[in-house]
Amino acid sequence: MSTVIEIINNSYGTYEGDLKYYFKEIWNSENTDVPYHNIRHMLHVTWACHDGAMFYKNKMNKRTIRNLLIAAMFHDYGHVGKAIDDSVNIHNAITALLEKILPEDLQYYGEIVSYIRNTQFPQEFRVESLPALIIKDADLAYTLSDVWIHTVAFGLGKEINLSPKQMLMSQEPFLKSLKFETTWAQNIYGQKLENRINEVKQMIDVLYN
Repeated sequence: MSTVIEIINNSYGTYEGDLKYYFKEIWNSENTDVPYHNIRHMLHVTWACHDGAMFYKNKMNKRTIRNLLIAAMFHDYGHVGKAIDDSVNIHNAITALLEKILPEDLQYYGEIVSYIRNTQFPQEFRVESLPALIIKDADLAYTLSDVWIHTVAFGLGKEINLSPKQMLMSQEPFLKSLKFETTWAQNIYGQKLENRINEVKQMIDVLYN
């Protein structure tokens, strides 16, 4: 499984070109250290999208994979890190992309934007293409990372103005509502959902009962 920098450098030739320029751009974005939608999140979604693309590598050409990875890197660029309508964050991301997109990628701007729009929460623009479904699943799956406690209970909670207790209490209904739309995500994260729900229940029992 590739590391983030191997994906950025395209060490194994899985897509067209490389993403060094875009990596520099998001590394210096204004939201690198917001509580949840930060550089770690943007890079994790990029990594997960690459993993999904490799699962479907016989169904996606190298140009499409590049477009998906650019969308993943920029999908939360300029996120305000506060509880506002997510359409504002999507607008920030696609505006920044238009300003920074390389000439060789400009003709694919609309396609890349369609993938970014599919990450809006709650969903407003539904795109059925495989790359759009991969990025949506990858974005949701970030909450299932193994080091989720601080990221979700404290980081995301701070952004949406909920206490760690409120975040924990909301996890079971949220997790039960998650619907992954790709076979790739279902295979990887399906069991993690059940495990996380059990983990949350045990944490609530220790902390608040």
